[in-house]
Amino acid sequence: MKICLPTFFIFILLGIGCSRTITNSIPENTPESNFEYLWQEYDHFYAAFELKGVDWDSVYAIYRPQVTSQTTDEDLFLIMSNMLATLRDGHVNLYTPLGDYSYTAWWDQYPRNYDSEILRIQYGIVRRTNNPIQYRLLDEQIGYVHISSFSNYSGGNWGRDIEIALREMGNIQGLIVDVRNNGGGSGRNAKDVASRFADEERLFRHVQFRSGPNHDDFTQYFSDSFEPKGNITFTRPVVLLTNRRVFSAAEAFVLMMRTLPQVTVVGDTTGGGSGNPVYRELPNGWTFRVPRWQAFTPNFEPFEGVGLAPDVWVSTPDALLESGTDRIFETAIEILVKK
Repeated sequence: MKICLPTFFIFILLGIGCSRTITNSIPENTPESNFEYLWQEYDHFYAAFELKGVDWDSVYAIYRPQVTSQTTDEDLFLIMSNMLATLRDGHVNLYTPLGDYSYTAWWDQYPRNYDSEILRIQYGIVRRTNNPIQYRLLDEQIGYVHISSFSNYSGGNWGRDIEIALREMGNIQGLIVDVRNNGGGSGRNAKDVASRFADEERLFRHVQFRSGPNHDDFTQYFSDSFEPKGNITFTRPVVLLTNRRVFSAAEAFVLMMRTLPQVTVVGDTTGGGSGNPVYRELPNGWTFRVPRWQAFTPNFEPFEGVGLAPDVWVSTPDALLESGTDRIFETAIEILVKK
């Protein structure tokens, strides 16, 4: 069964909002109340406790005694950040006037495998506008597109912009699509781009929303697909470049593209972020994000915290990258030349 996920997502949000309005009063703005509220929101809505093997009650037992009526904002921020760090989730964030918490170990403990300056100096690839879609011909046969983000931007039309890139590069025989360091954005934008490479409707993932008080309470699986769209369909060979900093909506893009017969994924495993977070606010005005779904490959394999492996694994050690060599980029050219 195919469901329009954004519509379903709104339905879930409305249902949750109603139930909490009826059952919960607004908590006091005290250190204890703010801590309790944060812990409870994750307890009720976070989707990956069991997947990550986190005992949330045990986490509470460690951090709750550290909060008293005398806890300062600075200490409260540190305690909350340490508690959230146990989830090891790049979609878990806490935003405060004192600073922000985010989990970065999903990418900062791995080789970078991307440097825009090397692409500029060694290969002549230059960013000329603020458009996240940048492109150029490498030669008469091979084109290159880098997509730095799937976030909305002023005047942006993702389907139009990728069609412009494909049209202006002309009758190329192969294409490199580089999403390295793309941290995500809108899944709808990712789908608009991927649809210009689709030969037919293709299933690319399944999702389940957290749906009840128990950590294993989930909805049924909902399947998501994409299909050809627009005025151009590029079905010639494509090499898709990835690294650890590919995350969230960019991973949805990878999920879509790797279902296509003309696409080869080259580089490093992606960051492993599937959570579809929703924003919440604490009584003191601090905001945070709670991931509320689990996403799976078409074969029902979870990739949260694991990532999506490439078809061809290639890594460039940082020392080699600093010397001006991008092995992932060069491997992509080699693959396309052979095709």
